[in-house]
Amino acid sequence: MGTEQAVTPSPAGVVPKLSVPTLTAMVVGSMVGAGVFSLPARFGVTTGILGSVLAPARLLYIKARSERGRRLFTPAEIGLFVLILMGAAVGSVGLWTGRIAI
Repeated sequence: MGTEQAVTPSPAGVVPKLSVPTLTAMVVGSMVGAGVFSLPARFGVTTGILGSVLAPARLLYIKARSERGRRLFTPAEIGLFVLILMGAAVGSVGLWTGRIAI
């Protein structure tokens, strides 16, 4: 004995059908579900082991800093980040204009 329920036909003999919004929700749910399971694999292939390790570590770092009431980054870390961004911008422009070749 389970919780099986039989679909009973309506008086006109027609079995009730799913509505278009319900079917749309099922399709979108399937697409999102497939993406959720394929994303970690694609992320691992793209970034390698280092990216797979650093992504969760970054989230844990942010959570630990916020739980202790500390600033996320010190002024020195912010300055270093700005310098790295500037270097990346200069390198990108150099590659784009042809001054730097790989």
